[in-house]
Amino acid sequence: MENIYDINISADDAKAKLEELSFSNKTLKENANSIKYIYNEIQKNWEVSQESSDIASTLEEVDKCLTDINSVITPVLEEFKNTLEILILAHQETAQKEIDV
Repeated sequence: MENIYDINISADDAKAKLEELSFSNKTLKENANSIKYIYNEIQKNWEVSQESSDIASTLEEVDKCLTDINSVITPVLEEFKNTLEILILAHQETAQKEIDV
């Protein structure tokens, strides 16, 4: 009996987690936009060259992080949010039904 899973979920708890996830995802996007703005301002206002390799390498790493946030993390969170919404709807549709066996 090692593989016993409790699939009893509370739709209210799931909805609360969905709201938290939606808020966190929105905050992440806003923060990424702020970081991108700062990134652009640094590029625009500082002379970035190979001589200033600290600035150039920092900008390169920031750009990699922004790319990961926008192309990996945010889409995964959106898909998880969509899946959770589907799970909540399915739970609501089947929660009050009985099955004769």
